[in-house]
Amino acid sequence: MKRYFIIALLFAVFASSCKQEDDVDPNITKDFVGTWAGALMVENGYQNRTDWKITRETDDLIKITSTFNFIATSTAYTSYTENTVLENVTVTDGKTIRASTKVPVSGDVILVDFVGIIEGDLLTVTSTGKYQKTGVAIPTFVEKFTKN
Repeated sequence: MKRYFIIALLFAVFASSCKQEDDVDPNITKDFVGTWAGALMVENGYQNRTDWKITRETDDLIKITSTFNFIATSTAYTSYTENTVLENVTVTDGKTIRASTKVPVSGDVILVDFVGIIEGDLLTVTSTGKYQKTGVAIPTFVEKFTKN
């Protein structure tokens, strides 16, 4: 009987010393949180760039505050800044984000879906969209952001 007790005691000691999978951090947003700089686009007479500030909402949701900076380098244009907030952006696996939004345009709305994939300090976002009234697709757009 003592032998069974000792075997059970040893089994309990070994089982309790094994690493438990319950220690997994449920916050899968941490790699996205921070500020991200978009690529600077230089055109004839102006330049623009979109920057993102990403904050955590829950363990798998983030909020993106997008700042579009239009900088006139010619008197033919006027500089401006436009902020857009996108809430409840889903983080699916710690490396991918997905969201949908509606962008009002003159007389219509563009339905935009985007997917972002993070690799180190680079976030690549692919956007697709279509006009709500006509269903006409807009060209796919890819933008890259670098974490600051």
